[in-house]
Amino acid sequence: MADIAGVPVWDPVTKKWVAPKYVKSQAEKDADADEAAAKKAGKAQTAKENSNTQKIINTLIKSVQGYTAGRDQSLANATAIFTEGLKGVGSQYTQTVADLQFSQDQNEADETSKTYANRANRAREQQSITEQMLSQGAGETDQLRGMVQAFENADANQLDVTTAYYDTMNSVNSGLRQANMDTENARRNVWGQKEEARGQAYENFYNNYTQLWTDAQRTAASNSNINSAYSTAFNPTFGGKDPLKEATRYAGDIYKWKAPTAGWAEDWADKDTQLGAQVTTPTLAAAATKLGPIKRAEGASLRKVT
Repeated sequence: MADIAGVPVWDPVTKKWVAPKYVKSQAEKDADADEAAAKKAGKAQTAKENSNTQKIINTLIKSVQGYTAGRDQSLANATAIFTEGLKGVGSQYTQTVADLQFSQDQNEADETSKTYANRANRAREQQSITEQMLSQGAGETDQLRGMVQAFENADANQLDVTTAYYDTMNSVNSGLRQANMDTENARRNVWGQKEEARGQAYENFYNNYTQLWTDAQRTAASNSNINSAYSTAFNPTFGGKDPLKEATRYAGDIYKWKAPTAGWAEDWADKDTQLGAQVTTPTLAAAATKLGPIKRAEGASLRKVT
């Protein structure tokens, strides 16, 4: 500012010499106005920057709710998929057992029909041998031998029937054991898939939570406004929370995999361990006295009279 030349003036009131008043030039007045406008604009600009920065921080903090909801939905999805998976495993097992049971039912029907047919054949053969021996004048001993032969023939036939029955039943139960093992493995798999999905849901939540609070701190740090004649300092708020503490809240945390209760995979409501029943076919000839081969009649034992 330039000085205005002048001489002191005597003030009769104060009785003092008074320096002449300083009068600014128009250029100085314009400069002052420009400076005031710059300060006002700077204050307004930094206030706007501060507001925008705070909005970004608020949005980041608010996104915690979204990540929490996403985690909860993922957990619900994992449970729903697990439930449906178990239903599918159970349905397949039920169908497999039904098929095996059908085979065993057919096996039992076949064994029953062949057994009754064998008994009928034994009776006819016994009658035929008896009639033949009587016609030849055979004695009681020879007739008994003929009856034993009929039983032995029937036993041989029944052995084939029973062997075939057990072969088929063993095959059916082998299939059942395989179905049980497959079902146990499938149940373990669906449980493991559920736990894996739950673990992924928590891992995503932990990572996102840590990242958003880290981003909130970085956003606040990116605003370097301070209090001055031309600016307003930025004082961030974090919803009453400590951003550093929140950023490290889940550091190193992982979801703890939960194992099913003991025996869960191996035990279910409609599990079968045996299909078919043990059959017992009496071997009558085995209890009969072995009398040797049939011989011609000797003596007077029921010898035919001519």
